[in-house]
Amino acid sequence: MFRTTLAAAAAICLVAPAAAQTSDLLSSAPWTCQMTSLVGEPGASLILNFESNAALYASFFLEVPMDENVISMEFDATGSWTLSDSLITMEIGAADLTGAWYNDEELDEETKADMGASLGAELSNFSGESTIAYIAEHALVLEEPDTSISCWR
Repeated sequence: MFRTTLAAAAAICLVAPAAAQTSDLLSSAPWTCQMTSLVGEPGASLILNFESNAALYASFFLEVPMDENVISMEFDATGSWTLSDSLITMEIGAADLTGAWYNDEELDEETKADMGASLGAELSNFSGESTIAYIAEHALVLEEPDTSISCWR
């Protein structure tokens, strides 16, 4: 009984520092990432900044092929994040379209405004979860059901 209690106490003592260490690694500097779909959807390049005060900043660049054409867009999102064991929950509160192109030609302002309004409505109050598969000072791998995200700094 004493050994079981001692082992449980040791496990509890080790969990808090491990979670704190993971949180510190996440928030010590922004991450440059490549998001890859595991189900054939377009991927994206992104920057993730998990701030120590639980604020989240993300910048996305993605290209969506449409037949022989490509629509590209760049947008920023802000929100918050929490960490529980290896599960990161990210909530987006606002998104702002910063650029949009059709076959590398910038879209007109009216079209960008319409796209931005649609994107903002779709992403406001969005919540998602990622599992930390690996984290170190200069590398981070996040897993989602249909996506893998590889990050570095």
